[in-house]
Amino acid sequence: MAEDDLLSLVRPSDLASLRTDSVNLEMDGTKVRRSTPGERAAVVIVLPPQHFREHPRFPADDVLDLAAGAPTALVFELPDGTDEVELGDEGLLGLCERPLVNAVATEHGVVLPECLARLGGQARPVSVAQFAPEFDFTSQRWFADIRIDLFGAYFPMVRLAVVRYQPSSVAARPLPDGTTVSAHHYFVSPVVLLDPLPLFPDRRLTVQKVIKPTHSLLRLELTGTAYVATSSLDSEPDATARALARVTARPQSRLPVALAGGGEHWMNGNAIALKRDDPRKPGRLQLEDDQLRNLGPDVERILVVEEDHVPADPAVPSPEPFAAGTVFAAVVEGPFLPAP
Repeated sequence: MAEDDLLSLVRPSDLASLRTDSVNLEMDGTKVRRSTPGERAAVVIVLPPQHFREHPRFPADDVLDLAAGAPTALVFELPDGTDEVELGDEGLLGLCERPLVNAVATEHGVVLPECLARLGGQARPVSVAQFAPEFDFTSQRWFADIRIDLFGAYFPMVRLAVVRYQPSSVAARPLPDGTTVSAHHYFVSPVVLLDPLPLFPDRRLTVQKVIKPTHSLLRLELTGTAYVATSSLDSEPDATARALARVTARPQSRLPVALAGGGEHWMNGNAIALKRDDPRKPGRLQLEDDQLRNLGPDVERILVVEEDHVPADPAVPSPEPFAAGTVFAAVVEGPFLPAP
């Protein structure tokens, strides 16, 4: 597959229609290989429109604004350090398992009971990423933390299929009615399909403080994949300033009076923007001496907040074309100046 080639896939059984494209990938026998080492490479799967978009009708409208929704694109990016991958199941499955960074083991060739009951001998095996469960004595529940490497993705949607996997359970044996249950029913539970979840993008806030009798400095740097608005039709970046992510530092002072509900209550001062020449570069802020004094004598901490400004839903009336949403927040505790 050359970079400019498109491959259309049609499955007659359910009328699934897909189009695949590639970025910086080329075919090499049974493998796809990164064309230019060191640069990003990905396979793009494009799904046709899945719905119709309809704006609400108002008395003054002459026409009904009805159109097919935009296509959906799924991008599978090769991780750093991986320059080629086999096109067979093992190569692709192995690539899909890499984001699950804290799996204790992976078992290949597991047949799910639901597939076995419906398809019999044609049921295809799957791979099971295993996680060690822990017990929470407070809630009296078992749980497992799953760490997922986002590979620089911004708010990806993740959906997990979860099973109880117990390979050391008893083997298949006849039931009282004479039938036999497959061994897979004993060590693989029925699948529970979880709701899709958005994962917050990775962030790293670096704080440097210098407090000396003759000099004070506070330097903040926030790194991570930022939001850049793109068109759903041509995937071109939208350079509109309002559509880009913003990072601000907000000085906070403790309120001197108690409010209902108890706990601590803080009052924000004027927000200071972290400078960013390009949305793909870190946001930086440096304050020194008089700049720190101008924050105010009662400032005890600084709240660092990142907000993206995604386009508002056109089907819902809104006074602003963009809606702010909090992506990251962290507190930098004082002091920031030497004691008087």
